[in-house]
Amino acid sequence: MALTAPIFFATNNLTTKYLTNKKGFETGKLAFGSFFFVGAILIVLLLTREINMRYLLIGTIGSVLNTLGLTFIALACSNGPVGPASALTNLHTLLFTIIQAVQ
Repeated sequence: MALTAPIFFATNNLTTKYLTNKKGFETGKLAFGSFFFVGAILIVLLLTREINMRYLLIGTIGSVLNTLGLTFIALACSNGPVGPASALTNLHTLLFTIIQAVQ
């Protein structure tokens, strides 16, 4: 998983760069629109289960922070070179894997 995640992140960043620069999409609308679509699907799946409010609050806060971070990465990729932004994005996957392996 740690080796495939950077490939998916880089593909997402390159797609964002292409859609914003060549096709004229706005970066914020593209990022938030895709996250809203995935979130809507997850909410439908969530409604079929019993909800613990504490976990729902923690998940909501984490989801908002994750969405903001991914939106800023999309902005960085659409306005600047994709390579450095993708490299910084992909570091977290490898570092997390190394930390988990050491524990």
